[in-house]
Amino acid sequence: MSFVKVADDCPFTIHNLPYGIFSTPNNPQPRPGVAIGDQILDLSLIRHLFKGPILSSKTDVFNKPVLNDFMALGNEAWKEARTRLQELLGTECNDLKGNSDLVSWSK
Repeated sequence: MSFVKVADDCPFTIHNLPYGIFSTPNNPQPRPGVAIGDQILDLSLIRHLFKGPILSSKTDVFNKPVLNDFMALGNEAWKEARTRLQELLGTECNDLKGNSDLVSWSK
């Protein structure tokens, strides 16, 4: 379960977190994000929270205007990222919940 409110009919739950590149009027720089509900979590802001054996030394992939470098890391890195995102977005973790310095949601 996530601390982010997600409508019952929305496909983007904590169990389905699609990656994409996005920008906003306030920050036109294209960057990676992950959708949850009707929001996007900016991965460039939380890249330092990926501390697993693969991603801890490769967090720069979340500060690029494309997903190519992240995709090139392969299946084990993707699993590590997904597991960490689910942990960060979960109700038990306080790293993101209520931390406006780390979370920049875009609708």
